Amino acid sequence: MLQPSKTCATRKVLLSEIRLYCMDATEFQLPQGNLVCFFSNPFAAPVMEKVVGLLTRSLVDQRRECLLIYLFPIERALIDADRHWEVLEERQSSVIYRFNKAQRAPQV
Repeated sequence: MLQPSKTCATRKVLLSEIRLYCMDATEFQLPQGNLVCFFSNPFAAPVMEKVVGLLTRSLVDQRRECLLIYLFPIERALIDADRHWEVLEERQSSVIYRFNKAQRAPQV
């Protein structure tokens, strides 16, 4: 479960700590704990494939909650093809995915 640090009662919006990083996304070390990842069509297919692969492997290794909010999802086929992700909501210009913790890692 995601743990908010503050609540905005007027709009019932849950806020949590937000961190922004300016770096090579393929070298980013994911933090421990539950995640909400926001992508606004950030990468071309080769980089997007690598970043989503790193995210998925991290979540498989350390089972936890993750929502992936993908705005203008041009490379969404990369995520749709991965059985670890399920679509929670889909709109004209966005998709929200949830990591399916119940999926087991593929046998090697």
